[in-house]
Formats: sequence, C-alpha cells, structure tokens
Amino acid sequence: MFRYVKTFPLFFVAATLLLGGCAAPPQPRFFWPLPPLTPRLEFKGAYYSEGQIPKKGWGKLSAEVMGVNPETAFEAPYDVASSGDGVVYVTDIIASNVRVFDFNKRKVTLLSKVPIPTPYGLSLDGQGNLYVASPKARAILVYSPQGEMLRSIGGDGALVKPVRVALNERLGRLYVSDVERHQLKIFDLAEGRLLKTIGKRGVEAGEFNEPGGIAVGSDDRVFVLDVLGARVQVFDAEGNFLAQFGERGDSPTTFERPKDLAIDSEGHLFITDVKKGAILVFSSEGDPLLFLGAGQQSRRDLAFALPTGVWVDPEGAIYVADLINRRFVIWQLLTPAYLAKEPIGPDDIRRQEEFLRIQAEKAKK
Repeated sequence: MFRYVKTFPLFFVAATLLLGGCAAPPQPRFFWPLPPLTPRLEFKGAYYSEGQIPKKGWGKLSAEVMGVNPETAFEAPYDVASSGDGVVYVTDIIASNVRVFDFNKRKVTLLSKVPIPTPYGLSLDGQGNLYVASPKARAILVYSPQGEMLRSIGGDGALVKPVRVALNERLGRLYVSDVERHQLKIFDLAEGRLLKTIGKRGVEAGEFNEPGGIAVGSDDRVFVLDVLGARVQVFDAEGNFLAQFGERGDSPTTFERPKDLAIDSEGHLFITDVKKGAILVFSSEGDPLLFLGAGQQSRRDLAFALPTGVWVDPEGAIYVADLINRRFVIWQLLTPAYLAKEPIGPDDIRRQEEFLRIQAEKAKK
C-alpha cells in the first residue's frame, strides 16, 4: 500500500512544514500526503470528550472540534484500542480507569465502577474483552466489555512492571513487556500460565533496554519495541529471535524515543515516537515508508505532543493516544474497501488545497 521510499527526503520536509503549521483541524476532508503524491491517509478527528463525537458517523467533524481545544474528559490518556465497531477504549493512568468512547450512543463512560490500578497498555480479544497492563497490580487485568473483571494474569509473581500487552488468539498466546526486568513474557492465553521469558537488560539481539509496545503480525511474528535501545526486535510466536531494525537519530527515518507500535492487515508497522511527536511507518521488514507529525512535540491539531499509544482496527482506522494533548486522534488508511464507501473526488482535493492556501496566508500575517 505504501510506496514512498524513493521520494522519502522531500516527503518528510513537507510533512513537517504542514503539520507543524496548521492551527486547527481542516473543515474539508483532509488527506495525506498531498498531491502530486497519492493520498494514503485521511484525518478523521481529534477527540477530547463527548462533544466531539460526530452526530452522523465517523466522517463528520462536529463544530466543537473546529478552532480551540475544547474541554477534555481525560487526565492522562496513555493507550487506545478499538475493534472497529464504533467503541473506542482509552486507558487513563491518572484517572485510574478506561474511558469508553461510544460513537454509536454518543456517550463517554468509565469502563469499571471501581478504580483500575495504573492502567497502561491495552489490548482486545475477539469477544471484546479488554486486557489491561497494570504495573501497580503487577498483572494483566482482564475485563468484559461491560466492565466486569474476569481474571488476572501474572499476578502470582510472574510480572513485576507490565506496561504493554498483545494477543495471538489463534495460537493461544499472551505477550507482555515487563519493563522492570527488561523482558518479554509469553503466557498461555487460556490458562494464564507463564510459558517463556525472553531477554535481560542489554544491547545484544534478544536483550532489551526498556521493552515497550508489542504487535503480532498475521504470520505470527512478534514485534517488540526496545525503547531506550531505539530499535524493533522481531521474534517468532515462541519467542525465538529472528531480526531487528532501527537506530537512534534525529532524522525522520530513525528513532529518538519510540513508545508503542501497531500493525495493520498488510504488515505495515505504525510506531509512536514521543520525542519526535510523530508516527513512523515501516514495512514489517524494516523499510521506512511514511512519517506523520510535526517532527517535534506539538499541540497543533494535526500533530502530536506525546503520542504514547497506537492501534489499528480491522477496518484500517488508526487511533493514537496523545497524553499531553489529553485526547486521541483517528486517521483512516485509504484501503480499497474504505474508498469504495468514501471515494475521493476532484472537489475533495480542491477544497483541501484551498483550505491549506488560506491557512498559509493567515500564518504569514
């Protein structure tokens, strides 16, 4: 889907200038990258509270989003997940709960009636159950969609400080980043039994210096961010090391402080970098493809201040939790299925170009 390697340097300069300079979300549909490059993403909205939930579907931005940032429901949004059914779950580490944004009912509620101790990483299974990494509980806490706590995994001493979690339901595996021990833990999903521990603190292959986000590909490969190591390590389903890519640097193709990652159905990796204030997109083999953000932490509506969590749903919607901006944003991959429902016409491009022209003129004044 993404084919930007040859035009990489010029593309990144354009991204930084545009997303760093916009003062408000676009009123027309907004696509990225800009012509003459082929658009690959569409901005769907920034969501702070119940007021931003569109009245008529995901594609409509409410008046509250236009202009200044509205009052927010969040204290510290950290991670985000959705099955693509119109319900978005966001962990809030200060509020000690999970915010539930229901786009169908246009409501924002709390998942649990009782506090959830330090809810960090988040994942979903096929039944809609939520797996919440809780460093304070030293466990993965499992909740039903209705907020009932179903069970705890790893609370028997197998985990010290779990921060991220991912599932492979087909193989019955649960993967957890234990940041305190600099290890990746593999559990039996059904029984909650620890099967294998991978790594220790270090820089060699299979070692970690603060493991972060985890993503599982359709081929069962497991991708794990090494946050302070500024790299992605790749393992098979049983935890055997396969490969690694990435390095530290201030260019758009390198990492400064990567935090989380997600993978889409075509194997593209979406990686948040909190220092760059950006999303970096790579192929599953480590080829750089796309850069989305201002190139620095920013409060602009089309940029990110501290993107701590990212998720891609089955429909190709990309959700990003932005901690400092106290919101989450949604971008949509322009997949064939999505374009069949929401085709892009010449008028859409023209309106976007006109909007950007006006914004550029305002910025000069």
